[in-house]
Amino acid sequence: MLPTVRPPRLVRRLVCVAGVFRHGGLVEGATELDEPTALWFAAAHAELSPDGPGAYPVVSAKLDRMHAEGPTLTPAGLAKITCRTLVMVGDDDEVRLEHAIAHYRAMPTAELAVVPGTSHGLMVEKPALVNRMIADFLADGPVPTVARIRRAGGPGRAGPAGPAG
Repeated sequence: MLPTVRPPRLVRRLVCVAGVFRHGGLVEGATELDEPTALWFAAAHAELSPDGPGAYPVVSAKLDRMHAEGPTLTPAGLAKITCRTLVMVGDDDEVRLEHAIAHYRAMPTAELAVVPGTSHGLMVEKPALVNRMIADFLADGPVPTVARIRRAGGPGRAGPAGPAG
């Protein structure tokens, strides 16, 4: 169980970048790597791994198992996560955009960011933009929106800042 569900006091803000809440959230074939990509991942892992270059096959097998079996969260389970959450994906991500939207909609205090012109590697493709969005999210409170639909009870309800809420 995520620490944001039990006990919720441990987490005040949560950022989910290019992640799925349930297996099946990736586009078909996303986990099938061609040889050049697999070699690139192995080399990148070898550069940083304290376990050395031989550890990548173990990591790869764990990732394959994770993609096949999990995660297994549900929209009802996500609804119990009440901390403010940022769900972020690339517009050409391995995570299906519909899945990211379902993730966002299931969480009562979630915000959605779709980073344009990026893939599953959005954090390395547009690091300045992604870092800024995450830093702003973590440092600042929610922005009072003018034409709210989801927040503060939807349209027609005055929030703390009056009609613009």
